[in-house]
Amino acid sequence: MNTKNNLLLQALKLNTLFSGLSALLMIVTGNWVAEQFSLDSAILIYIVSGCLTVFALLLGNIVRTKNIRTAEIVTIIIADIIWVIASIILIVLFYTKITPIALILVSLVAVIVFVFAVMQIQGFKQYRKVKD
Repeated sequence: MNTKNNLLLQALKLNTLFSGLSALLMIVTGNWVAEQFSLDSAILIYIVSGCLTVFALLLGNIVRTKNIRTAEIVTIIIADIIWVIASIILIVLFYTKITPIALILVSLVAVIVFVFAVMQIQGFKQYRKVKD
């Protein structure tokens, strides 16, 4: 990666850190989180945290190696956008079944992930300009 393009690398680093910490928090507080979402079991929370862990590890590998592949970056951006859309759908469909704390958490995380997606898009555009 060209050192002139720090936005993409910074966005990926922040996304790595946030995803990893979110996964860890979900694992540690799985039962509490499940209660906030009116779930009978924390299994879904643990599955999501496992997926976030894998996502964070993949992001971390890209950050560590600075090996930027178009398909990987596009996939990361799409995954972040899907997360935001899924969060909106969750809020719209289940707002009466989840606690106000869960609504705030889902909304806050969606906004943060949206910011990562925008930063990654802008950083990737800069990267492509420098690369070409």
